[in-house]
Amino acid sequence: MGQRDEERAMLRDSLRRLLDEIAPPEAVSQWDRSDRLPPELILKLGEFGVCGLGVAEEFGGLGRDIPTLLESVLIDLNRLWIPKWG
Repeated sequence: MGQRDEERAMLRDSLRRLLDEIAPPEAVSQWDRSDRLPPELILKLGEFGVCGLGVAEEFGGLGRDIPTLLESVLIDLNRLWIPKWG
């Protein structure tokens, strides 16, 4: 595994742990029913760096590439917007 792959895996694992902590399934269901995300969730994701992943470092972001952004963030964040069935 190359350095970039290791970085992606670390980012993905860290994000999953954060989401497990701040977005438990029962909370996600409530947010889905109310069609609203709490501002605290967005702030915590911002503190983690999710909002600046695809922004170049010289502009204050993390400068991650598109595959990292897609694999590490969007796929895991998707669970916040996919309704829980069952």
